[in-house]
Amino acid sequence: MTDIVRKVNDRFEFYPVIDLAEFLSHKEADENGEKESTVFHLQAVLVHSGTMQGGHYYAYIRPNEGPNWFRFDDDVVKSATEHEAVDENFGSEEDKYNPHMRLAEIRRRYANAYMLIYVRDTAAKEILSEVSEIPPQLAERLRADEVREEEVRRKREEELSNMQLVIVDAAVLKEHDQSRFDLISPKTAKRTTFKKYHTLNHLKKQLYPDTAPEKIRFWAWINRQNKTTRPSRPYAPKDEDTELALLFRSRRYDSTPTQLYVEFSDREEEPFFDPFDNVSDCLTFFKYFNLRTGEMEYLGSKMFRADQKTGDFAPYCRELRGLPPDAPVVLYEEVKPSMVDLLDLKQTLDGAELGNGDIIAFEDDLPDSEREGLPFESTQVWYETVRSRRKVEFKDKDDPKEVAFTKELSGKMSYEDVSKLVGKEIGHNPQMLRFTGSTDGKPKPSPFRSCDRPILEAMLKSYLGKEKTLYFEKLDMTIEELERKKELDVFWQFPNAKSTDEILLAVDPDDTMATVVAMLQKKKPDLFKGTGRPLVVTHNYCHIAKVNPMTECVAEYIDSYRLRVFVLEAPEEVENLGDGKMALVTNYDLHQYYDGSHRVAEHSNPFVTAVKPGETVKEFKERMRARLEISAKQAEQWKISVMDGGRPTLTSDDHVLFDKVKEVVGLESEHVEVGIQRPKPEYHSYYRSHQDSRSIKFRNQSQD
Repeated sequence: MTDIVRKVNDRFEFYPVIDLAEFLSHKEADENGEKESTVFHLQAVLVHSGTMQGGHYYAYIRPNEGPNWFRFDDDVVKSATEHEAVDENFGSEEDKYNPHMRLAEIRRRYANAYMLIYVRDTAAKEILSEVSEIPPQLAERLRADEVREEEVRRKREEELSNMQLVIVDAAVLKEHDQSRFDLISPKTAKRTTFKKYHTLNHLKKQLYPDTAPEKIRFWAWINRQNKTTRPSRPYAPKDEDTELALLFRSRRYDSTPTQLYVEFSDREEEPFFDPFDNVSDCLTFFKYFNLRTGEMEYLGSKMFRADQKTGDFAPYCRELRGLPPDAPVVLYEEVKPSMVDLLDLKQTLDGAELGNGDIIAFEDDLPDSEREGLPFESTQVWYETVRSRRKVEFKDKDDPKEVAFTKELSGKMSYEDVSKLVGKEIGHNPQMLRFTGSTDGKPKPSPFRSCDRPILEAMLKSYLGKEKTLYFEKLDMTIEELERKKELDVFWQFPNAKSTDEILLAVDPDDTMATVVAMLQKKKPDLFKGTGRPLVVTHNYCHIAKVNPMTECVAEYIDSYRLRVFVLEAPEEVENLGDGKMALVTNYDLHQYYDGSHRVAEHSNPFVTAVKPGETVKEFKERMRARLEISAKQAEQWKISVMDGGRPTLTSDDHVLFDKVKEVVGLESEHVEVGIQRPKPEYHSYYRSHQDSRSIKFRNQSQD
């Protein structure tokens, strides 16, 4: 095994006693007249368990000359045998028979000695003598370790003796952010630490010293199956002297803190609380939604009987809100954030499946005429809006790296409302904005259509899930006008004819090529260098069609996969033609079939040049080579042809190209076509080895 750093676990035996006489130089005697011994006894074995990537260190030590070994493993010290300290740390691979598999399995030992400490037997008494004085620095370190361990132990005991409670009273319920639903949010609620040996009576005195303990009653909370938390039952008087640890022992392993709801009595005489019947009594909580301000607030709670009608909630709602006795109200039950039901006032609480801890939300019963223009039409609409709210990042599509602004919005927001909000933020006409969703942090290829009326929630969806970014695009026309137009792909041809820039334009079918050029100049002014007049060339599938007149209509080029529109600037030689002729130049291939017939296929991006009188084909090739920025070696292999309706007529280097054009196609047309046939691979061997009726194409190998 090479080029790998690895730990060697091969077997290496060592001995408890070794004699190094053959390796040491002998002295007659030491300074005391005693002969120096060459015998050494193993005193400590340092062990590494693991691999080069990770492991653990521990040691076996014999603290004196006796036979007893001890294992020192972090803060644990225990006795060990000599076999454990020595023999089991030789390393090696062990053969272990597995009766279930009926074969021997090899198990590598990864725990083995990496350092051995031997002591000369004549120096053992001095080295292993008892320590009479601990060095000051070591003593200081030991004291610091003891203090640290004591602090850790104290904190651990304190944590074990304490417990956290969430105390919920009317003040806490009023402070709760109602847009988070429910009565409280256990994860964000304030927690208070108490001793586990405290009792509910102790909590009453500690939390509310100015209130008589008899006027306070604690309620237990439960986590419901619909993921809400509500008060369920009051603790009985006999539970109030029970230690908290025993009272809440069933919640020992619950990750959420224990919650207690505090109920206060407004009675002046006993009984301060009526006896609670878990079957017939229902503690109900009330919230009020203000339609005019669009705000929800907690108002209070009251005990009702299960056989009462839900319509009996209405008088108490009016009382809480200070409304006239005959003021109409609409009642809802907040079952959970995704379910808010309108109450039937003729049903009993039992029939409506209302119980302890249920929440009633009510609103003023306004006529439809007054609800128009309000922030929310009803309490249900508010719940749906708040539940679907999202934090949205808006980015300009022309500058997708920068966040223009961020807003927290409802997922139910309409396309028109999103347009108005963005238009107000960026100071642009909302009717002249277009939006595009995002996928994996990038704009989607297709923008949204305003006529589809998508809501914000749909605009933020992608196949990866919910996105948080929405891209906007500033238009120079209204979105309705844009969507009535058709999309046209236009390719800008750069002067070297080696690359293009694809640009999508919105055009009317009646627009002309002059309109297309004007739109392109406005959208991409940096492309036009002013070297010559713009020209429009159309490419028909694998054939150059023509140089289009500026008055030609674009209708036939819209939504056509066969036709491509190129815009380019006429080079200097075309602007100063004189007696020359404008020429369209493209590459072409000859496709040869099994029967010996040929077909010409023109390809590559077209470009325009001039065919000059008196210029030879060789000179033409050199001029094109310089323009296309390719090597002379590549240009030497070109074959120049005059194209006549797709049929090539080859020329030689000494031909005058202008004369050849005049001979083949004449000079009557506005422009001529010139083809460049580049070298292609030879496939004849392939054809001979695959004799069938399929055609074989000899494809051009691009040299650009």
